[in-house]
Amino acid sequence: MTKKACEGVKVLDFSWAAVGPMSVRYLADHGATAIHVQSWSRPCFLSYQRPKRNDISHPDYGYWAAIYNASKMSITLNLEKQGAQAIARRLITEWQPDILVESFTPGVMKRFGLDYESVGVIFASFSTRPWDPHASKDPLSSFPRRPTR
Repeated sequence: MTKKACEGVKVLDFSWAAVGPMSVRYLADHGATAIHVQSWSRPCFLSYQRPKRNDISHPDYGYWAAIYNASKMSITLNLEKQGAQAIARRLITEWQPDILVESFTPGVMKRFGLDYESVGVIFASFSTRPWDPHASKDPLSSFPRRPTR
């Protein structure tokens, strides 16, 4: 059997909406092992978009979220809670992903203690790729793209 292009690559996906989850799905479809970290208290809006299974509005029944997160494992964490932040840090330190993708407003990962400065020095191959619809120097860069408190 032919080895897939991304086989052996580990991706931890904190992104939401379309661009981040779809990009990570492409990696997973090509052999990467991907874990999608999602919020049950603030699920991606795509989870509620039509079509839905049996027309039920529930985060597990949204067609688009299912399409964008196919080929991935997933875990649900409320990153506002310190226990969930500890689990996410443990995922990073013990599983040691090669890539971390996130699409929070700038500063949110730092507040959670999951930014590069907090966890990136653990191992040399680690890289983060924030999906930023506004350049980080853009006047709109602090505009919330994912609901955060």
